[in-house]
Amino acid sequence: MELKGKKVLVVGAGKTGMTLTEFLAGKGAHVILNDKKPRPSDFTPPDPSIETVWGGHPEDLFLSADLVILSPGVPSHLPAVEKARAHGIPVMGELELAIRFIDFPLIAITGTNGKTTTTTLVGDMLKNAGIATFVGGNIGRPLLKAALSSKNYQWGVLEVSSFQLATAPDFHPRIAAILNMEPDHLDWHPTLDDYYQSKWAIAKNMTPEEILVLYAPLAEKRPKNIRARIETFDQESDPRHTA
Repeated sequence: MELKGKKVLVVGAGKTGMTLTEFLAGKGAHVILNDKKPRPSDFTPPDPSIETVWGGHPEDLFLSADLVILSPGVPSHLPAVEKARAHGIPVMGELELAIRFIDFPLIAITGTNGKTTTTTLVGDMLKNAGIATFVGGNIGRPLLKAALSSKNYQWGVLEVSSFQLATAPDFHPRIAAILNMEPDHLDWHPTLDDYYQSKWAIAKNMTPEEILVLYAPLAEKRPKNIRARIETFDQESDPRHTA
Protein backbone atom coordinates (compact mmCIF):
# COMPACT_ATOMS: atom_id res chain seq x y z
CA MET A 1 0.00 0.00 0.00
CA GLU A 2 1.59 3.25 -1.14
CA LEU A 3 1.19 6.10 1.35
CA LYS A 4 3.91 8.52 0.29
CA GLY A 5 2.44 11.87 -0.69
CA LYS A 6 -1.12 10.83 0.21
CA LYS A 7 -3.25 13.15 2.34
CA VAL A 8 -4.34 10.91 5.21
CA LEU A 9 -6.82 12.01 7.85
CA VAL A 10 -6.51 10.24 11.22
CA VAL A 11 -9.64 10.58 13.36
CA GLY A 12 -9.15 10.22 17.11
CA ALA A 13 -6.17 11.51 19.08
CA GLY A 14 -5.84 8.72 21.63
CA LYS A 15 -3.05 6.16 21.90
CA THR A 16 -3.95 4.48 18.61
CA GLY A 17 -4.24 7.83 16.85
CA MET A 18 -0.73 8.75 17.98
CA THR A 19 0.64 5.45 16.69
CA LEU A 20 -1.15 5.98 13.39
CA THR A 21 0.26 9.46 12.89
CA GLU A 22 3.79 8.30 13.72
CA PHE A 23 3.56 5.39 11.28
CA LEU A 24 1.99 7.39 8.46
CA ALA A 25 4.44 10.28 8.77
CA GLY A 26 7.26 7.74 8.60
CA LYS A 27 5.80 6.47 5.32
CA GLY A 28 5.87 9.96 3.83
CA ALA A 29 2.15 10.69 4.04
CA HIS A 30 0.71 14.17 4.57
CA VAL A 31 -0.96 13.50 7.93
CA ILE A 32 -3.80 15.45 9.53
CA LEU A 33 -4.98 14.47 13.01
CA ASN A 34 -8.58 15.30 13.90
CA ASP A 35 -10.43 15.01 17.21
CA LYS A 36 -13.76 16.33 18.45
CA LYS A 37 -12.21 17.41 21.75
CA PRO A 38 -10.35 20.71 22.24
CA ARG A 39 -6.57 20.55 21.89
CA PRO A 40 -5.01 19.34 25.17
CA SER A 41 -2.58 21.82 26.68
CA ASP A 42 0.17 19.19 26.83
CA PHE A 43 -0.30 17.79 23.31
CA THR A 44 2.85 17.21 21.27
CA PRO A 45 2.57 15.53 17.86
CA PRO A 46 4.83 12.51 17.24
CA ASP A 47 6.20 14.28 14.15
CA PRO A 48 6.43 18.05 13.54
CA SER A 49 4.97 17.66 10.04
CA ILE A 50 1.60 16.50 11.40
CA GLU A 51 -1.26 18.99 11.14
CA THR A 52 -4.08 18.98 13.68
CA VAL A 53 -7.74 20.01 13.66
CA TRP A 54 -9.55 20.07 17.01
CA GLY A 55 -13.06 20.64 18.30
CA GLY A 56 -15.20 18.84 15.74
CA HIS A 57 -15.32 16.87 12.50
CA PRO A 58 -15.73 19.35 9.61
CA GLU A 59 -16.99 17.64 6.47
CA ASP A 60 -14.71 19.61 4.16
CA LEU A 61 -11.71 18.19 6.02
CA PHE A 62 -12.89 14.64 5.35
CA LEU A 63 -13.73 15.36 1.72
CA SER A 64 -10.24 16.74 1.08
CA ALA A 65 -8.50 13.53 2.21
CA ASP A 66 -7.19 10.70 0.04
CA LEU A 67 -7.72 8.25 2.91
CA VAL A 68 -9.55 8.40 6.25
CA ILE A 69 -8.40 6.17 9.13
CA LEU A 70 -10.54 5.83 12.25
CA SER A 71 -9.18 5.11 15.70
CA PRO A 72 -11.09 2.44 17.67
CA GLY A 73 -14.11 3.97 19.36
CA VAL A 74 -14.69 6.61 16.68
CA PRO A 75 -18.15 5.77 15.27
CA SER A 76 -17.99 4.75 11.63
CA HIS A 77 -21.43 6.27 11.07
CA LEU A 78 -20.39 9.86 11.84
CA PRO A 79 -21.96 12.19 9.23
CA ALA A 80 -18.54 13.33 8.01
CA VAL A 81 -17.38 9.71 7.65
CA GLU A 82 -20.49 8.74 5.72
CA LYS A 83 -20.05 11.78 3.47
CA ALA A 84 -16.46 10.73 2.72
CA ARG A 85 -17.61 7.21 1.82
CA ALA A 86 -20.34 8.61 -0.41
CA HIS A 87 -17.64 10.53 -2.32
CA GLY A 88 -15.56 7.39 -2.83
CA ILE A 89 -12.89 8.21 -0.25
CA PRO A 90 -11.54 5.02 1.38
CA VAL A 91 -12.31 4.72 5.10
CA MET A 92 -10.67 2.10 7.31
CA GLY A 93 -9.60 1.43 10.87
CA GLU A 94 -6.10 1.04 12.31
CA LEU A 95 -6.43 -2.75 12.23
CA GLU A 96 -7.19 -2.75 8.49
CA LEU A 97 -4.14 -0.58 7.81
CA ALA A 98 -1.86 -2.62 10.06
CA ILE A 99 -2.54 -5.99 8.41
CA ARG A 100 -1.10 -4.59 5.17
CA PHE A 101 2.27 -4.03 6.83
CA ILE A 102 2.86 -7.20 8.86
CA ASP A 103 3.91 -10.66 7.68
CA PHE A 104 3.14 -12.97 10.61
CA PRO A 105 -0.05 -14.98 11.31
CA LEU A 106 -2.60 -13.79 13.85
CA ILE A 107 -4.67 -15.25 16.64
CA ALA A 108 -7.63 -12.92 17.22
CA ILE A 109 -9.87 -12.97 20.28
CA THR A 110 -13.18 -11.18 20.70
CA GLY A 111 -16.32 -11.40 22.82
CA THR A 112 -18.25 -9.21 25.21
CA ASN A 113 -16.30 -10.32 28.28
CA GLY A 114 -12.95 -11.99 28.97
CA LYS A 115 -11.02 -10.77 25.93
CA THR A 116 -8.10 -9.16 27.73
CA THR A 117 -7.51 -12.06 30.12
CA THR A 118 -7.64 -14.62 27.31
CA THR A 119 -5.42 -12.58 24.99
CA THR A 120 -2.80 -12.12 27.69
CA LEU A 121 -2.90 -15.81 28.63
CA VAL A 122 -2.51 -17.03 25.03
CA GLY A 123 0.30 -14.56 24.43
CA ASP A 124 2.14 -15.72 27.56
CA MET A 125 1.75 -19.37 26.52
CA LEU A 126 3.38 -18.70 23.15
CA LYS A 127 6.16 -16.59 24.66
CA ASN A 128 6.89 -19.26 27.26
CA ALA A 129 7.18 -21.76 24.40
CA GLY A 130 9.96 -19.64 22.92
CA ILE A 131 7.86 -18.15 20.11
CA ALA A 132 8.43 -14.48 19.30
CA THR A 133 4.92 -13.13 19.86
CA PHE A 134 3.34 -9.71 19.50
CA VAL A 135 0.51 -9.24 22.01
CA GLY A 136 -1.75 -6.26 21.50
CA GLY A 137 -4.81 -4.94 19.75
CA ASN A 138 -7.55 -3.45 21.88
CA ILE A 139 -5.49 -3.66 25.07
CA GLY A 140 -3.56 -0.45 24.55
CA ARG A 141 -0.96 -1.71 22.08
CA PRO A 142 -2.04 -1.19 18.45
CA LEU A 143 -0.98 -3.78 15.88
CA LEU A 144 0.83 -1.01 14.00
CA LYS A 145 3.38 -1.08 16.83
CA ALA A 146 4.59 -4.35 15.31
CA ALA A 147 5.07 -2.66 11.94
CA LEU A 148 7.11 0.06 13.66
CA SER A 149 9.24 -2.51 15.47
CA SER A 150 12.43 -4.10 14.17
CA LYS A 151 11.59 -7.37 15.94
CA ASN A 152 10.82 -10.42 13.79
CA TYR A 153 7.58 -11.71 15.25
CA GLN A 154 6.46 -15.26 14.49
CA TRP A 155 2.86 -14.85 15.74
CA GLY A 156 0.54 -12.11 16.89
CA VAL A 157 -2.19 -12.43 19.51
CA LEU A 158 -4.78 -9.68 19.37
CA GLU A 159 -7.74 -8.61 21.41
CA VAL A 160 -10.15 -7.20 18.84
CA SER A 161 -13.26 -5.16 19.57
CA SER A 162 -16.46 -4.82 17.59
CA PHE A 163 -15.31 -1.26 16.75
CA GLN A 164 -12.13 -2.56 15.14
CA LEU A 165 -13.84 -5.37 13.27
CA ALA A 166 -16.46 -3.00 11.85
CA THR A 167 -13.71 -1.04 10.05
CA ALA A 168 -11.45 -3.95 9.00
CA PRO A 169 -13.19 -5.76 6.11
CA ASP A 170 -10.03 -7.62 5.01
CA PHE A 171 -8.99 -8.82 8.47
CA HIS A 172 -8.00 -12.48 8.27
CA PRO A 173 -6.68 -14.27 11.36
CA ARG A 174 -5.29 -17.80 11.21
CA ILE A 175 -7.09 -18.68 14.45
CA ALA A 176 -9.98 -16.76 16.03
CA ALA A 177 -12.11 -17.05 19.13
CA ILE A 178 -15.48 -15.59 20.12
CA LEU A 179 -15.76 -16.06 23.87
CA ASN A 180 -19.35 -14.89 24.33
CA MET A 181 -21.86 -12.33 23.08
CA GLU A 182 -24.07 -10.12 25.21
CA PRO A 183 -25.72 -6.76 24.42
CA ASP A 184 -23.09 -4.02 24.62
CA HIS A 185 -21.81 -0.82 22.99
CA LEU A 186 -25.24 0.24 21.75
CA ASP A 187 -24.06 3.84 22.04
CA TRP A 188 -21.70 3.06 19.13
CA HIS A 189 -23.55 0.40 17.13
CA PRO A 190 -26.87 1.55 15.65
CA THR A 191 -28.56 -1.78 16.47
CA LEU A 192 -27.91 -4.90 18.53
CA ASP A 193 -27.75 -6.95 15.33
CA ASP A 194 -25.03 -4.63 14.01
CA TYR A 195 -23.01 -5.31 17.17
CA TYR A 196 -23.41 -9.08 16.79
CA GLN A 197 -22.55 -9.00 13.08
CA SER A 198 -19.38 -7.03 13.86
CA LYS A 199 -18.32 -9.81 16.22
CA TRP A 200 -18.98 -12.53 13.63
CA ALA A 201 -16.93 -10.55 11.11
CA ILE A 202 -13.80 -11.83 12.84
CA ALA A 203 -14.21 -15.06 10.84
CA LYS A 204 -15.73 -13.95 7.55
CA ASN A 205 -12.43 -14.27 5.62
CA MET A 206 -11.26 -17.49 7.24
CA THR A 207 -10.86 -20.71 5.24
CA PRO A 208 -11.86 -24.31 6.11
CA GLU A 209 -8.23 -24.99 7.11
CA GLU A 210 -8.36 -22.29 9.81
CA ILE A 211 -9.91 -22.55 13.26
CA LEU A 212 -12.71 -20.59 14.89
CA VAL A 213 -13.17 -21.32 18.60
CA LEU A 214 -16.70 -20.62 19.85
CA TYR A 215 -18.51 -20.69 23.15
CA ALA A 216 -20.75 -23.72 22.55
CA PRO A 217 -24.15 -21.93 22.60
CA LEU A 218 -22.93 -19.71 19.75
CA ALA A 219 -22.09 -22.57 17.38
CA GLU A 220 -25.63 -23.03 16.06
CA LYS A 221 -26.06 -19.27 15.66
CA ARG A 222 -23.06 -18.73 13.40
CA PRO A 223 -23.73 -17.15 9.99
CA LYS A 224 -23.86 -19.55 7.06
CA ASN A 225 -21.01 -17.79 5.26
CA ILE A 226 -18.45 -18.77 7.92
CA ARG A 227 -16.26 -21.53 6.48
CA ALA A 228 -13.67 -21.98 9.24
CA ARG A 229 -13.36 -25.23 11.15
CA ILE A 230 -15.32 -24.89 14.39
CA GLU A 231 -14.06 -25.90 17.82
CA THR A 232 -16.32 -25.27 20.81
CA PHE A 233 -15.94 -24.96 24.55
CA ASP A 234 -18.29 -24.52 27.47
CA GLN A 235 -17.89 -23.87 31.17
CA GLU A 236 -17.99 -27.51 32.23
CA SER A 237 -15.99 -29.49 29.68
CA ASP A 238 -12.84 -29.53 27.60
CA PRO A 239 -12.93 -28.09 24.07
CA ARG A 240 -14.58 -30.38 21.54
CA HIS A 241 -14.73 -30.45 17.77
CA THR A 242 -18.20 -29.87 16.31
CA ALA A 243 -17.94 -29.07 12.61
